[in-house]
Amino acid sequence: MKKQYGFGEILVKEGHITAEQLKEATEFRMQKDLRLEEALIELGYVEESLILATLSKQLRIPVKQKSAIKVDANAVDLISERLVRKHTCFPFEIKGNTVKVLVIDPLNLILEDEIFQESNLRCQFYLGYKEEINQLLNEFYGTVTVVQELDEEESEFEEDDTGFDISSQNNNSPIIKITNSLFKNAVIEGASDIHIGVTEKKVEVRYRIDGILHRVRELPKKFHPALVSRIKTMGDMNITEKRLPQDGRIQINLEGKAIDMRVSTLPSVHGEKVTIRLLDKGKLLMDIKQLGFQEKIEVEFDKLIKSPVGIILITGPTGSGKSSTLYTVINELNDVSKNIITIEDPVEYSLDGIVQVQVNPKAGMTFAEGLKAILRQDPDIILIGEIRDKETAGIAVKASNTGHLVFATLHTNDSVSTVVRLMDMGVEPYLVAGTVKGIVNQRLVRRICPHCKVAYKSSDYSEEKAFFGIPSFLELKLYKGEGCEQCKFTGYKGRVAIHELFLMNDELRKMIVEGASQAELKNRAIDLGMTTMKQDGFDKALEGLTTLEEVRRFVLVSD
Repeated sequence: MKKQYGFGEILVKEGHITAEQLKEATEFRMQKDLRLEEALIELGYVEESLILATLSKQLRIPVKQKSAIKVDANAVDLISERLVRKHTCFPFEIKGNTVKVLVIDPLNLILEDEIFQESNLRCQFYLGYKEEINQLLNEFYGTVTVVQELDEEESEFEEDDTGFDISSQNNNSPIIKITNSLFKNAVIEGASDIHIGVTEKKVEVRYRIDGILHRVRELPKKFHPALVSRIKTMGDMNITEKRLPQDGRIQINLEGKAIDMRVSTLPSVHGEKVTIRLLDKGKLLMDIKQLGFQEKIEVEFDKLIKSPVGIILITGPTGSGKSSTLYTVINELNDVSKNIITIEDPVEYSLDGIVQVQVNPKAGMTFAEGLKAILRQDPDIILIGEIRDKETAGIAVKASNTGHLVFATLHTNDSVSTVVRLMDMGVEPYLVAGTVKGIVNQRLVRRICPHCKVAYKSSDYSEEKAFFGIPSFLELKLYKGEGCEQCKFTGYKGRVAIHELFLMNDELRKMIVEGASQAELKNRAIDLGMTTMKQDGFDKALEGLTTLEEVRRFVLVSD
């Protein structure tokens, strides 16, 4: 008689895991009260796709992806939200006296019984990916059943000292459920921004993940006013003002984790567009080594930020990670022996031991006015959120000339153009040369997904090779992501910074005072050892951190 192997034994027999790993997973499963499949995935021994393929083969139950099913609304209406969320399953079709259900656990007999009790129908199980099932639950239960209640009730949302608790199950208002769902999923997905747009017929929700916008949900347009009002209420904004742009701030609490959110509304033809920036303090405050500098640049940067006086500028476009770099540096330098004061618009995070000032133009507290006051507070280190005008630039120069270390940001395309930008603002060349110690320019490029990364050899001509000046006949060992569940089949997961560090020295100071062009300054800086952003990106592509295609998206052709 042919021996029947258990699920774990099959994985060992087929060489996917070792017997020792199976033993560890079994112990881990018992400690954490998980299924064996969940334990193996959590420990990183196997991918979910392998689990599903093995179960499918063993139990003869087909695997179905979200893209392959057509959802029958009758099936969704038939089974309660309580039941499907409890078991992480999704009913998608009724055929005769059977309901077809996507499941993560095909041996769940309790689920079969409970579905039969609710619907009087038998179950036909299909294996599904957990994340896709959760997406379906949020799309059909998190929206459809909730919006049906929107016209029927309103309730207050309780706020505590740590912000709005979106983990709570006690918030029964439908619009609160939708808003909480949007915020919670954005945090889980690692989104940096939430975009809520409105067209003639619908509301479209998109998340920006790793710098790219993805559509995640649609709602009927009639629910747009209630959703926007809810967000405005949370952000302490004027819910009756719909003709003018507004800014607000929300703090949410997700399972004990505080997330700050910056809200911006913009009137449009079909209604107000809402954009929300998510600020995770845990991601903002890093160790210097986590900023992604190459070893040579990291050593130079570490020496630079320990300068006693001068101006150090962090530059790049919006969303390039300037705030993360600045906060990391200030946190690194934070010491009881130093008086550190920041002036920001807005103050993104509260830092212990540091005096932070919020710009408020309506009250007369501009960057320039705030800086004047800060200079009377005996500071050692000053952080300026952004140099926006001649007056602010002039005061920053004055501060550095009077014995202070000044950090600031500027929106520029590369490090050397920052020198020209300061002079265009009206700062005299000799002052720029005498006060600026160094300039970091950076971008965030998508990181290759570590779960599906593969190496390949590039020997043929490509636009990327031409862009980086690599001969077409030269074979390169490069890396790419093939696409998997972990990265939603994009090949990328997370981001990594690419940098350019311009360090001032006597020769470059002399060139600036004598009126050297931007190109002349850059060429000489490269001769003196500056690694351009293009080179830094190329090096990181060779390391397998990102791809040449991704670097090319962000780097200037002139580099």
